[in-house]
Amino acid sequence: MFKEYIIKTLAAEYENKILIFDLDGIEGRYSYSIILSELGFKIITYDDAVEFRYIYEREIKNSDQKYAVIVKGKKYVPYDILKSHYRVDIGWALLFPNLNSEALIKDKTLDLTLLYGVSNELYDNLSVLEKTSSYIIKKVYGKDNVESYLRKIRDELLALISGENVNYNNWIHIASKKGKAEYLAAKSDIYIDLSFVDEEFKKFIAKGYRSISGVLQKDSPVMVTRVIDFIAMKNEKIALIVLDGMSVFDFNILSSEFEGIDYQEDYIYAMIPTTTAISRQSLLSGKFPVELEKPFDLSREEREFIQKAKSLGYLDRQIAYTRGYEPDI
Repeated sequence: MFKEYIIKTLAAEYENKILIFDLDGIEGRYSYSIILSELGFKIITYDDAVEFRYIYEREIKNSDQKYAVIVKGKKYVPYDILKSHYRVDIGWALLFPNLNSEALIKDKTLDLTLLYGVSNELYDNLSVLEKTSSYIIKKVYGKDNVESYLRKIRDELLALISGENVNYNNWIHIASKKGKAEYLAAKSDIYIDLSFVDEEFKKFIAKGYRSISGVLQKDSPVMVTRVIDFIAMKNEKIALIVLDGMSVFDFNILSSEFEGIDYQEDYIYAMIPTTTAISRQSLLSGKFPVELEKPFDLSREEREFIQKAKSLGYLDRQIAYTRGYEPDI
C-alpha cells in the first residue's frame, strides 16, 4: 500500500529527526504528516531560517522527541541543521519515476493510493505526458482497479471510525477519504454505501462538537468562526470565496477540472445548524449563533462582515463584500 511506501521513503521507522524537502507539494495531495504523527513525530513546517533557528535551538536540538520538519520547495536551510537531521527529498519524479510528473500534477483528484496500487508493478517508462495520461485513464481508473481500491477504503474507514478517541482531526481525514471514495465510485459508475460513516459522525458531533470551539491551530482554522481572524493573521491581500452547499464530493468534481490553479486542500467545521443563514454568517462575522442579532436572517450579513474586518484593523478601502459571479473589486 502507498502508506507503507511513504513510510519507507521517509525512513520514518528508523530515523527520529527527519528534514523533508517537499519539492512538489505532496503533503497537499497526500497528508503524510498525519502518518508521521501516528508514528510519534511532532510536525513542524519550515517557513524561514531565522524563525526555525529559534525553534531548533529552543526545542529540537537537545530533545529526544521525534521531529519531522517539512520544507516546502527548495528553501535555504543552514548547514548545521541539515547535518543534524536525516534529509529526504520527496516529489513526483522520486515517488513515480516511470510516470510523467506533469500528468500527475494536472490530475488534482488522482488518488495516490489508487495510482500506487498498479504503478508499483509498472516496468515500462511512460515519462511522455500522453503515455502517462493514457495509462491513468485505462489502467489506474480501470473498473477492476477502482473496485478493489474502494473495498480497501471501506475497510479503512471502518477501522478509522471504530478506533479509540477519534477526535476532530481524525474526522477531517475521514471526511477527505470518504468524499474522494464516493467521487471515484460515481466516476467509475460503481455503487458504494458509506452511510455508516455518517452515523458515527452524528455520534461524534453530539459528544465532541462543543469542545472544538476552543481549539487553535497555526496552519488552519478549525471552525468557520475562526476564519476571518486567521486571514487577518496572514497580513496579505486575501479573497474569501464562499460557495454554499459545497460537499467534499462536489469539490472533487469541480477540482478535477482546475487548470493552472495551485491549491492546498484542507477542511474545517461548519457551524451547527449548517443552514446558510447561520453557518455563513458565523463565517463572515466570526460570531457564534447566539451572538448574532438575527441568526436566521441574512439582512445583516454584510454589516457583520464589515464590522468584523474593521475590528481587526482593516480600513474601509481595504474591505469589499460582493455577491454573484462578477464582483467589481
